[in-house]
Amino acid sequence: MVSSLSHPFASDDCSTLNCDITLDEIAQVMRRLKRNKFAGLDGIKAEFLLDAGDMLHVPLQIVFNKLLQQGYSAGLSTGVIHALHKGGDALQFENYRGITMGPLLAKVFAMILEARLSNWAKERGLRARGQAGFRKDFRTTDNLYILQTLIEQNIHKRKKGVLLFCGLS
Repeated sequence: MVSSLSHPFASDDCSTLNCDITLDEIAQVMRRLKRNKFAGLDGIKAEFLLDAGDMLHVPLQIVFNKLLQQGYSAGLSTGVIHALHKGGDALQFENYRGITMGPLLAKVFAMILEARLSNWAKERGLRARGQAGFRKDFRTTDNLYILQTLIEQNIHKRKKGVLLFCGLS
């Protein structure tokens, strides 16, 4: 029988994932916010939170811990997708990428949860080596480059290859 402490998904009463959000976590995320970005759907710009210094950390901690206990409201999960021009001919569809604008407070909350989940998975060795998404200094385009290289090598060597894409539903 596997003890609950040795199982990778086991958690005690206050694991990394289910403890109350700390002021330190909020401060760390605040340092990652960038100025001169669009306001979220709530009209709040990062400058508002940044210029308030640590005065808002305790109120944010209270709100975020309520969200952990009682659930995420529909208002915080609403976003609007905007087309952002990447460069090139503005009349060409492929020169745009979608960006979803949601409430800034939801973004800060999500950043805290993402940091917790990343640390938790890393500590337990649960992250795949090839995982590029949501990792510092990794890009999903790195994996696209690898895939493109493998395809081109097979074409050059006149070999057949099989690609399998699995999605979770």
